[in-house]
Amino acid sequence: MKKRNVAIFLHLYAQDLAEYYHDYLHPLKDLVDIHMTLPEDIDCRETEYIFNDLNTTFNYVNNVGADNLSFLKVLTKYGSDYKMFYKMHTKKSLLHRFCNWRELLVNELVGSIDIFKQNCLLLENGFVDSIGPQCLLMTSDRCHAHRIAYLMSELNIPFDNYSHFVGGSMFGGVSSKYLKYFNREVVNNLEQLMIDNSEIGLIKDEDNQGGCISTYHHALERIFGYLGNLYPITMSTITVEGINSPKQIVITKNKEVYCHHDSEIFGNVVEEKLDKLFIIWKHKRPRKIEEYIRTSENVIKKV
Repeated sequence: MKKRNVAIFLHLYAQDLAEYYHDYLHPLKDLVDIHMTLPEDIDCRETEYIFNDLNTTFNYVNNVGADNLSFLKVLTKYGSDYKMFYKMHTKKSLLHRFCNWRELLVNELVGSIDIFKQNCLLLENGFVDSIGPQCLLMTSDRCHAHRIAYLMSELNIPFDNYSHFVGGSMFGGVSSKYLKYFNREVVNNLEQLMIDNSEIGLIKDEDNQGGCISTYHHALERIFGYLGNLYPITMSTITVEGINSPKQIVITKNKEVYCHHDSEIFGNVVEEKLDKLFIIWKHKRPRKIEEYIRTSENVIKKV
């Protein structure tokens, strides 16, 4: 397998999203190596066929620790060969009950060759250890704080950058920074902690009454941001005139729309006609189609 400077660590648990990720990663086929983790108890031959034309290794893992433990397994196996990486997985849940944060996260990381190259330049900055979407930089530890403190202490991770993490656990990072704290022995120990805490299969952090369930999986999600300098991704946006909010939006290749600064503003382009856009904002009630007209390449105005 040809080695490049950038690795994609993709945990593809949901096989029905294989085409989705192939469509996003195919334009980067000459720029990245893909190291995919797949569930060992599911038939993934169709996924292997779909990714056959990309530079991909397939690593079958057990269903412990979800995407975060699977990421650490391939990071410690392949990470030393790469200067930087992008961590992704098949997130299907909705944020705020309407925001498709998988699309938001993937678009901000690898939405186009230009976006990808701009992010790589950011990661080459000596002060940056990881990057993620500005609207998904979060601070709440919820009920996971004691597990975060325990793991950071055990791994000798300083608390100097205990600030933000990327909600949804998809981000770009500098390999050497993460390998400073994670090795195969650490990963094996984490796996045992997760097994002992019943973090197998779907790992929820809320019970049916909305109470928080403390897990090592969700503690790691936060530690991935806390262990170094996490910087927000800068994006080329479209300015919206004639309304108070949103002011700056991004339209993805799949025609989903979000506010670059606020994940609670999300919608879909349902139709395009010449210089007109028709958008349904999912955060609004009642939902209705709103019409916008392009006044320039990066400016639209509500009609």
